[in-house]
Amino acid sequence: MKNWPFIWKLLLVSLIAVVPQYALEDSSLVALVSGLAGWYLCKSPREAVWLGGLGAGLPWLVFAFWLDVGNEHILSRRMAELFHLPGYGFILLTTFVLAFVIGLLASLTGYYFQQFVQTK
Repeated sequence: MKNWPFIWKLLLVSLIAVVPQYALEDSSLVALVSGLAGWYLCKSPREAVWLGGLGAGLPWLVFAFWLDVGNEHILSRRMAELFHLPGYGFILLTTFVLAFVIGLLASLTGYYFQQFVQTK
């Protein structure tokens, strides 16, 4: 699976990351999925950064956008006003960045732990 194209790995991680969010309603399991992806799928630290970050960030962004459109942007507008942001899109951007960083760190941890185990 390490020789798969990046887009297939990204789709796999994104789909697997969505399951705990919807089925178990636990978004913290995204870090576990990203860590396992870094362990099993990544060939380099750069790939681990992008695979884990995008694999966690894109599902969160899509889900946040879907919920935001469903309530006609009421909550995100109010949150943007509360934090003095120019628009409600910055709330969605913040959601994406937070998930990206969580996935990035988890995937890098998985990759480096796999490298550590292989050298021992």
